[in-house]
Amino acid sequence: MKRDLEGAVRGIARFLDVQVSDEVIQEVCRRASFEHMKSIDRRFAPYQGAPWRKRTWMMRKGRQGGASELLTPAQQAQIDASCRAELQRAGSDLPYDYFCGRLHGEADNSPAGSENS
Repeated sequence: MKRDLEGAVRGIARFLDVQVSDEVIQEVCRRASFEHMKSIDRRFAPYQGAPWRKRTWMMRKGRQGGASELLTPAQQAQIDASCRAELQRAGSDLPYDYFCGRLHGEADNSPAGSENS
């Protein structure tokens, strides 16, 4: 999405069979941009109702792969295992390791025929 936000938005609209004007597409792109999301970050902050909690940010740098700054490899491995198990339980064929595994130094297990390797 970051490389081609408008293309991604149009692709999602096509997939959902939603037909909207170019103006609507542009507004969706504006609101989905990192800059806009960062400007409204307070809406995503966890623990908003707990004033004794430290302020945190959900939109940090606008790039993938920042989990290693916050999580130990063991914590990330636990999250990955949990996500894989839930996807399997749900009967999903999402190639989790392709989309998420490489961010954590794992091998590229990209699906056959993918052009995003």
